[in-house]
Amino acid sequence: MMFNGLLVGGDSDNSDGKNDSSGACSLMDSATGSCEANAQASYYHNKLVSTLQILQNREETIRVQAESLAVAEERISALTERAAELRRDLERKSKEMLTLRQTLECCKVEKADVSVTARGDSEVEQQSDMMNTLQSNLSVIEDLYRECFYETAKQEDLIDLLRKSYLDVRLMDKQKADQIGRLQNVINAQKLSLDKCQEIALEVDSLKMELSNFLGSPTSTNNDSGMWERCEESFATAPEVHEELQEVMEQLLRLRELLNDPCTCGLQNEIRRLKQKNEALQSQTTELWQRNSELEKQLQAKSETKDNLEKKYKEEVKTREEQLKCVRRELAIMLESSKDQAVTCEQLTMQLRQTEELLGDKSEELVRMQQQCDTQQETIDELKDEAKRTEELYKENCKLRGEVSSLSAQAAQWREQLAASGRRVRKLETKLRQAIDCYSEKENNASELQLQLEQAHARGAALCGDVRRVLCALRHWARRSRDARREQENTIKEKDEVIAALQNRLQSRADNDMPCLCTGAAQEPPRSASSRRASCSRLEAGRPQFLTTNENEMATCSSAPTPPRRLFRKKPPYGVTSCKGTRWFCEATQQHPERHDASQDPRDSYCEMPEPTTTSTMGNVSPTDELFRRMENLSDALADGYRRWTKSDAR
Repeated sequence: MMFNGLLVGGDSDNSDGKNDSSGACSLMDSATGSCEANAQASYYHNKLVSTLQILQNREETIRVQAESLAVAEERISALTERAAELRRDLERKSKEMLTLRQTLECCKVEKADVSVTARGDSEVEQQSDMMNTLQSNLSVIEDLYRECFYETAKQEDLIDLLRKSYLDVRLMDKQKADQIGRLQNVINAQKLSLDKCQEIALEVDSLKMELSNFLGSPTSTNNDSGMWERCEESFATAPEVHEELQEVMEQLLRLRELLNDPCTCGLQNEIRRLKQKNEALQSQTTELWQRNSELEKQLQAKSETKDNLEKKYKEEVKTREEQLKCVRRELAIMLESSKDQAVTCEQLTMQLRQTEELLGDKSEELVRMQQQCDTQQETIDELKDEAKRTEELYKENCKLRGEVSSLSAQAAQWREQLAASGRRVRKLETKLRQAIDCYSEKENNASELQLQLEQAHARGAALCGDVRRVLCALRHWARRSRDARREQENTIKEKDEVIAALQNRLQSRADNDMPCLCTGAAQEPPRSASSRRASCSRLEAGRPQFLTTNENEMATCSSAPTPPRRLFRKKPPYGVTSCKGTRWFCEATQQHPERHDASQDPRDSYCEMPEPTTTSTMGNVSPTDELFRRMENLSDALADGYRRWTKSDAR
């Protein structure tokens, strides 16, 4: 029965091995599929990393282009600012030239001054032409910059799209990697559980073999038979052996309970306990052997004492033989009765022997039956364990099959996703090629722009040099005009002195003529306003011609700028003094003055005008000085600009 149970256990183990092999094959297939998916994922990941590096390189090139464009913007802004400053300076110069023209027309400058103004006009026209060329160049540069800006914006949009697509692909790869890692963890856990189950099965098989060998070995049977024989021989003499047999029986019962127990995890602990108990029993047997040797020694000592006592007993025997004779007699009587008792005793001993033999046979049969029961219970327990294991393995196989089917479906989905990602990668490659072409075109455009910027730098440097030359010419011209102006001022001063002398003479003549006029006025009756007007008109007619100014000249002079300091130093004109004198004369002759409107007679209004108050503008700066100062500032600014242009060209 035991061997049949072992064969059944072996068949179940073989079936378990087949199931394990089939599960391992399915796991290997899933593992190979996962390895292929990992390889494809790593390939696509490397491909995406390479594309990311390409994009980073493109971003660096775009950044360099953006920096160059920023530098170009700064230079263009500087050029525009300089052009605006030049425009403002030209406008100021044109205004100053207009003021100079008006002043020259008012003062009736000679033909040489007209030639100087013509030269100034030609220089202004040249400067305006230069400004127009600069404006056209700046407009061209601005158009190119706009085109570059739009192209960079398009490139940035493409880069953003590529980044988003790359991030999506990376997220998909991360999700796939996480799923693959989870599946690998599940597979590893299942492998570990299978390995543990196999190890437990091998340990159980080894324990089964050891128990079968232990129970089926002839040495154990011989030892058991010898032990039982010894027990039978010393059953009546040694009660300690009976107690030891009871302990062994209790241990065997414990082993039986442990074998009946379905849990095989506690066998090692029980085996250790049994080994400890066996060691304790061996120590007890050694102690018993020592006790036996001591008892034998005691018996030998007692035998020696018996020899000494025999002598004494012989004497006593002699004394008692006589007593024995009488006792024998009595015994002879008793023997007859004892024979009957001996027959009965022999019969009883025969019966006891027979009962002992029967008990031995029955005990052997009981032992065999117990062994058979133990083997049957062991086989039953093993079959139960194997049934439970088969059920668990069946459930695990079902779970594994479901997981394998789900993994296969997921692998199919991943393959489809990988195919889709491959398509996306191809599309990205096409887009990258297009982007590479666009970037190459942009690089060419950038190189062209750099060449144009270098040309613009050269032109700007040339323009700065030309403007510096123009400013030098303007400065020379301004110096010449200042010298001519000084000469004119000197001539005007001389004329003013002459005019002052003439005015003094006229005043002296008027003072001489006033008493006679006053005597005549006292004799004549009061005149009307018309007579007073006539006197005023006569006085005005008596003025010299060079002091009378035309209305056109007054209109032209009214629009002129503020006069220089020398004009404020002049004395009031002759007309004003004459008006004062005539007005005093008219007031002296008029007893009852009559008011007249200014619109009736312009001469009366002219006579009745108040004296013009000459405001002192000594603190103001002359326009020539301002012009020289502006010219110096312009020359300094142009020198700085020329240095900057030369520095930028050197860079």
